[in-house]
Amino acid sequence: MIFRSATAQACPVRYISPRSLMDKVLVFGTSDAGSIPAEGAMVFKLYILFSDKFAKTYVGYTSNLENRLLYHNTGKVKSTKSFKPWRIIYSEFAISSLEAKERERYWKSGAGRRKLKKIIAGSRPTFEKLGEARPI
Repeated sequence: MIFRSATAQACPVRYISPRSLMDKVLVFGTSDAGSIPAEGAMVFKLYILFSDKFAKTYVGYTSNLENRLLYHNTGKVKSTKSFKPWRIIYSEFAISSLEAKERERYWKSGAGRRKLKKIIAGSRPTFEKLGEARPI
């Protein structure tokens, strides 16, 4: 289950151990695309960076987005240091590292790159099963 957010605001929901998909739906609510898992839950955030100066994108995931963005912009990441400064253009939550890796793989695929071009152009692409994307 993917949780998208345009901001990192706290959401007033309580965490219940996700023993089944139904638990996840009841706790986090799939109807609100901006839902954020409750504090204490181990979550990962998939992110897409954009370099305005070089018109490059970078897709990755982390458990601490603010620190990771700082690493990218200070040149501590070998693959991005030549193209700084970076800004976040899209992010989404995943409840496991495996799920985050799957989403990262999607965004690096041809279909993901096509949707990414729409985000960069300013439109809001829709996802049939996941609701609407929220670009930052």
